[in-house]
Amino acid sequence: MSASEVRTCLTDGLGDDKVVFTDTCVERGRALAQPWCARQRKIRQCKRGKMTGMLSITFWRGMFEISGDATAMRCWILACALCIAVGGAPSQVAAQSQTPPSATALPAGSGLPVPRFVSLKSDRVNLRNGPGTEYPTGWVYRRAGLPLEVVKEFEAWRQVRDAEGATGWVLQSLLSSRRTGLVLPWERKAEAPAPIAPVRSGDSDSSSVVANVEAGVIADLHTCDGRWCRVTVDRYSGYIEQKKLWGVYEGETIK
Repeated sequence: MSASEVRTCLTDGLGDDKVVFTDTCVERGRALAQPWCARQRKIRQCKRGKMTGMLSITFWRGMFEISGDATAMRCWILACALCIAVGGAPSQVAAQSQTPPSATALPAGSGLPVPRFVSLKSDRVNLRNGPGTEYPTGWVYRRAGLPLEVVKEFEAWRQVRDAEGATGWVLQSLLSSRRTGLVLPWERKAEAPAPIAPVRSGDSDSSSVVANVEAGVIADLHTCDGRWCRVTVDRYSGYIEQKKLWGVYEGETIK
């Protein structure tokens, strides 16, 4: 059976594997995109007799503006003293949390080889600009099973790279060791028909075609011998040339 006689064509159901994070808030009459929107915190829990203090702290692009009455200012001083007592001043804590991993401070990782390929467990995963929840989200992945390449490890975080070259940090618990591959992602062009790759019944070009799959489809990888990978796409199983998959290295074997 030739490829032209196969009617089954498995397509990529999503237009984008990830979307830009655009959580917005309104500050001073303007709609501002995170993480640049101002964050205001009001401390109301400092009562002495009938006096109630309120302190407004506004954070805007690295600058603090503090205003309030004398009682509130005393609250702020007491809060800073408490922070120092339990582990350092707020500015010191922030500086420590924003410190990127360095070669000297890098803790022991998982012990697995780096780089390596993994896949997403969930259909909504935040890609952050650093290894921690305090870092802003740059992208949101919305496709479970999407293959990613781990390029660095830091504690419970993994720096990953996707097929489009975007990099960021993801929690290790949101990643799976299940191997998947994207079919010809580099061939996807905007407003152009998606290229087709055949899934064959055997590991040779002369084998019959089981199904045709469009570029961008995710295939589950079972085995790879360096030239062909045995895969499952939807309910169809067969072989795809390894060089047509992103999610497995050139010449890599999977058993």
